[in-house]
Amino acid sequence: MVQVTYAARLGTFSGTMLVVGGIIGAGIFLSPAVVAQRVGSAPLTLGAWGMGAVIAIIGGFVYAELGARRPQAGGTYVYLRDAFGTLPAFLYGWALFLIMATGAIAAVAMTGANYLAELLALGPEAGRPMAIGLIVVLTVLNVLGVRIGATTGNVLTVLKLAAIALLVFAALVLSPQHSLPPVAAAVPLAPPAGLGQTVVA
Repeated sequence: MVQVTYAARLGTFSGTMLVVGGIIGAGIFLSPAVVAQRVGSAPLTLGAWGMGAVIAIIGGFVYAELGARRPQAGGTYVYLRDAFGTLPAFLYGWALFLIMATGAIAAVAMTGANYLAELLALGPEAGRPMAIGLIVVLTVLNVLGVRIGATTGNVLTVLKLAAIALLVFAALVLSPQHSLPPVAAAVPLAPPAGLGQTVVA
């Protein structure tokens, strides 16, 4: 059996940015408002995010241990194959390729496109074409090579972290008050424009 391994082309910084960028997705710019709306107070909001951070850290430790025990190319596919057999791992791989990863890419692209359209004072109809353009451009950059794709990911992750740091600074330093306004009733979260809506009869 041929041993498949990774080509070590990424340094420590690029590897770290890859993990950070994968964990901190574009949803961070959408979900905080929903969390604050649901819980209704600043302490509960921070508590909810603290619980999420603990869960994320535990998940990171689990995958670190799995990676140390099974240092093979394939990631979750390898872990599922060794634990449950080839069929569940096979189905997971195709579900990831056709549903989970593609859906996440579409959601992230629409989020970024909607923010960019708002920044450029364009109408909401510009969101979908811009999202398609972002996906095409980022795909081409990744196809051109690992280093080009890694550099692009590094830049985007650093910009994302800078935006988050700016928001935290504005909330804690520039805001005259830290209390959240009362919310009478929570409303369902609508999906990003262009992703469609599920109608329940």
